[in-house]
Amino acid sequence: MEQARAQGFDLKDVRRMVRAGYIKRLRARVYVAAAELAAAEGDAALLHALHVRGLQTSFETPVIAAAASAGRIYGLEFMDPPHPDLVVMTGDLSVSGTRRDDYRLRVAHVPEHHITVFNGVRLTTPARTVVDLCAELPFVGGVVVAESAIRKGLVTVAELSETADWPSFRRGIIKVRRVIDFLDPASESPLESASRATFLELGIRIPRTQVWIVIDGVRIRVDFFWEDVLLVGEADGLGKYRAKAGEDPLLAIRKEKAREQLALADGIEVVRWGWHEVRNPRLLQRLVLAGLARGTERQRGRGA
Repeated sequence: MEQARAQGFDLKDVRRMVRAGYIKRLRARVYVAAAELAAAEGDAALLHALHVRGLQTSFETPVIAAAASAGRIYGLEFMDPPHPDLVVMTGDLSVSGTRRDDYRLRVAHVPEHHITVFNGVRLTTPARTVVDLCAELPFVGGVVVAESAIRKGLVTVAELSETADWPSFRRGIIKVRRVIDFLDPASESPLESASRATFLELGIRIPRTQVWIVIDGVRIRVDFFWEDVLLVGEADGLGKYRAKAGEDPLLAIRKEKAREQLALADGIEVVRWGWHEVRNPRLLQRLVLAGLARGTERQRGRGA
């Protein structure tokens, strides 16, 4: 509203533009061009950025998007959907942190090299965003977010480590370090990231990831491989059964079933799981430990 007044518009002018459909109310005393809002409607990251920009105009002190809001603006993948609140941060230590109906204001010192602009919004850098999120999320959720940022090319493990080393950063640093030390840039999906992190939490030894193996003379890549017992793990549920464009879905299922039969004939065990098992860790534990046990017995039977 202040910007409108600066351009010579009063409240009546604003109301007329709202009625005419030229602008839309974004929040109290904050309006946006209808065309800009419409352009962002199909893009969750842009839409969240637009709402944060609107919120930023409501503060007298400068604020930046941080934590979950910064992560959403970067398009990071989360284990669980983040809270819908807008999250902003100020370095003004004279201001008190606030939690209102639709936003959370945090107070923390953020150096200029931890601030950037993305999608038109001032926010924490990808590395600082991930480190902040890892400090507040459970270990598995932190691994999912961090490896998502790596897959998108937003950060490297070295950049995360450097950010975590910043002298004034101490909140949740033990948890952050644990996540960083565990990261695997080869992870190809949130489900794979969550699976590996859950293995660690359950005490299941960590397999090799994205491994090429040969089944009946055909070279294929698998998500996980426990090489000593020839156990393949596929973090996809029924994902690999999806048919290619124009392919009969039943044929796709038969092909995958045939591939598993060939694997068994070659002495390779295969276990599959999806989000249901990862979200219920004891189910995943029983599934994987049973596969490891079968693989161990097979190797004994082969005289391994």
